[in-house]
Amino acid sequence: MSSQLHVSIECDDDFSLFDMRVWQPKDMAALLAVFGAAAPRIGTFARQGARAAIGITPSRAMLLVESGHERPSSDIEIGAVIDVSHGYRRFVLAGQSVADRIVSMTGLDTDMAHMPVPSATFTGIHSIAILVLREAEDRFALFAPASYAESLMEWLER
Repeated sequence: MSSQLHVSIECDDDFSLFDMRVWQPKDMAALLAVFGAAAPRIGTFARQGARAAIGITPSRAMLLVESGHERPSSDIEIGAVIDVSHGYRRFVLAGQSVADRIVSMTGLDTDMAHMPVPSATFTGIHSIAILVLREAEDRFALFAPASYAESLMEWLER
């Protein structure tokens, strides 16, 4: 933990992440229901137990499943479900100064009026595409490509 920034940083790969796309946007709620998840609004996420559905676009969502829980089958007809778990690492940043740290790294407006809990957005950190979830006022989860995990961790710890 950095005493200067009052932010803790943890990295893990103990989750499953699925990229879900439907042919017709009207089918997204039905697809997520098949996997026991509620359909979130675009730019937010909805948790149900160990699963979180993340609204990306009207025809695209991501499904986060915490480790130790049943992974969904991808045998569907109304869209495509791709397991992208192997390609991502999760970085959890928490602490009283975390919102300021996110602003300094990404330029995102983390004011609660503009980025309330639960919010989801894509941005970049150090030229790396990052999915950002605001899980609490003082806690963010960042999902980054696994191939950049070591470099990103070094950069986050500066």
